[in-house]
Amino acid sequence: MKQTELKQEVYDLNPSYNKFINVIADTQENLSLICFLGAGTSISQGYKNWNGYVQDLIQYWKSHLQDIINKDTLHQKVRAADLKSLDWLNEKSGFDNKRKVDLVHHLIREYSKPKEENKKVWDTIYHKHVNDFEKLYFLETDPINSANDTIDQLLCLSALFITTNYDDQIEKSFRKFFHSEPNTLNDINELKKRKLTDRSIFHLHGTPKRQDVLLVSSSNSYNKLYSNNEYKKKIIEQIEEQKSTVLMFVGSSLQEEEILNLFNFNSPKLQKFALMQYRPDMGSDQAQLVHDYYKTERDIDIIWYGKQYNDLPNFLAILNQDVQEQLKARNAFVPAEAILNDIKSANYSALDEHITRAIKNNENFVDQCFANNLDEKAVEILLGNESFVNKLLYGYRFINFFKEVNKLYDKLSNSTITKLIKIIEQMPGIQGEYSIVQILSKYSEVLNSKQKLNYLLKNASKFLFRAYNPSLLSNTAERNLWLLCNLAKPNSFFSLLNILNDGDNKKIVFRMSSNELHKLLSILNKDKFMHYANFNEIIDDERYHALFLLIKEKRLLYYHRFPVYFYQNKLIQRFLINLKLKNELPESISVNKLIKNIDYSDKLLGKETNQFVKKYSNKHYKNNFYIDGWGPVEISDVPDKPFFEVTPLNTEEAVESLILNLTKIINNKPTIDGKSMQGQQNALIITLNNKKEWDNFATNNILLLSKLINDTTLLKNYNFVINKMFLEGLKFNYIKDDLLNNYLAMIFNDPNFGNCQIFCVNRFFS
Repeated sequence: MKQTELKQEVYDLNPSYNKFINVIADTQENLSLICFLGAGTSISQGYKNWNGYVQDLIQYWKSHLQDIINKDTLHQKVRAADLKSLDWLNEKSGFDNKRKVDLVHHLIREYSKPKEENKKVWDTIYHKHVNDFEKLYFLETDPINSANDTIDQLLCLSALFITTNYDDQIEKSFRKFFHSEPNTLNDINELKKRKLTDRSIFHLHGTPKRQDVLLVSSSNSYNKLYSNNEYKKKIIEQIEEQKSTVLMFVGSSLQEEEILNLFNFNSPKLQKFALMQYRPDMGSDQAQLVHDYYKTERDIDIIWYGKQYNDLPNFLAILNQDVQEQLKARNAFVPAEAILNDIKSANYSALDEHITRAIKNNENFVDQCFANNLDEKAVEILLGNESFVNKLLYGYRFINFFKEVNKLYDKLSNSTITKLIKIIEQMPGIQGEYSIVQILSKYSEVLNSKQKLNYLLKNASKFLFRAYNPSLLSNTAERNLWLLCNLAKPNSFFSLLNILNDGDNKKIVFRMSSNELHKLLSILNKDKFMHYANFNEIIDDERYHALFLLIKEKRLLYYHRFPVYFYQNKLIQRFLINLKLKNELPESISVNKLIKNIDYSDKLLGKETNQFVKKYSNKHYKNNFYIDGWGPVEISDVPDKPFFEVTPLNTEEAVESLILNLTKIINNKPTIDGKSMQGQQNALIITLNNKKEWDNFATNNILLLSKLINDTTLLKNYNFVINKMFLEGLKFNYIKDDLLNNYLAMIFNDPNFGNCQIFCVNRFFS
């Protein structure tokens, strides 16, 4: 039959042929096709069917049992009774083929028995000979026809090839076409240590290239393969890892229940097809019956390749040609005018196709086509287009798309909005996508104000962090959100201060709500160390410098007057004290509330507080009572007392006890009688960090350091002591590199660790 005639016949027999071509074309783009090759792919070369193979197997062993015999075997001659039994087995036994193979293997095992009972020797002889016939017939004997047009055509498809055939005809075709060796797995056991990839060849039933291969032909070997759940699990794992979406049976009659069950697993993405001959004895009713059965019961779509067996390679040639035409059409250039016309004429099916093609070709005009053109139906189509959505999820910018979606938001259906929000939540961060922020803001309107703020901080931050034009945000809440996002995380490549003082951004006033102000203060409270640093070191961090200037320039406001809890924050107190001392405190800030809410017993309010107290408060402590909690202060300069006495660490129990006490006092405030955290740290250094203590108790000192640096809270609160002890321990060669490296990794890799603490570490170790 001519190819054109066969093609028409295929169209007539298969109403869904075009859909099938589309599916196969998809697999060529994402390498997701599995071709399962049965015995029918090799029959054209003269290989026997299952019945013929078993008959020839029995006949072979009638004349080759003597090949097993050697000087060490129990049997030294072939028994005539065994030859007669083989004849009976072949002609009159009534057993099925699998059982016949079992009996032949049993006879081979009998002749493999050694004179001296030794299972290892017995197994060695048996495995050496059990696949002799298969090796001779399938590998060492040239088939009647050397060419296999069916396999040649299949190799034109990019696929993973799984076969139950023992022969190596796929490998031979592979070498002929690709001039290289394929990745061949000889049996199921190789799947444990080898990976299936595109164009791998996996002999599911084995191939007799090695003695120890599991060649599946007998009932016993079928049970070994198909009753082992681990084997099935491994096959499924690798298929899913390969992200295969289509399984195509070729040359299989779909009669083997074991194979059908093997591929009957829950995978909604795996579509199954079978190329099958439309037999001469079939009518349309019979063909429909077969088609409906396999679709309903096995979830397999039957594709009739023709009415003659030899139509199969010609059908595959047509298939390859049609797939290539489909891929060529998909890759063809799509002009911007085509997409614009699709949108304007509401030709949504064409829009879907053209967008897919343009995205695949990485056309850079796609987003431009959306500007002022989309309607709600077009948005729905785009959000259902896998290629377009994948681009969004990979972080490609479609600014006009989101601008249009934002304008159309109130017209979109609930299902479209749900799909849209799910995509946005999964998208990577893209700075400056303000339309997305506005979409999220509209979506979260149903939440109460606190829930909405938390939702937006979680999902909108990635679009606002390091965004350069907050003045483009449409309302106060969104601008406040921008500020909170950028105060929450430091970034050495982004100058918050410069952004706030650039162009229209200088005009922004951040008027906070109660929830936003609470969130701002919670961000400041996360880095408690900053409350106690030297003020110049505090504003070395641009985030805090920016906040300081926003207060000074009256650009940080509250809807009413700032509440009491604003004045209770220690970092805010430091800002306000410094502004007041410079006569730069805005009128909207209440000095009386500031004075009233300072905890004057807190010695670590910063040196500048000494001057502030003298000028504005009736609280009078001794001169220079207030200090900076951290910085280049020598021990002799600080007369503070410890909360508890420190004793030498002469036992591991003493280390545990010290850690417990250090944990208890972390939140203690300085007392009137001079006890403070600074005094405690001084006591630790004086008692533990000297040559005598290092010489006597180095092991316990190192144990203490290890416990301190592996507890984030202790690490931050006792960093001064840790630095001093490291310097001394290194000087005396008691500290090894692994402990120091662990400490430095903890400091520099923890994004929550304060910048000033890192500054101190650099200072100590430089």
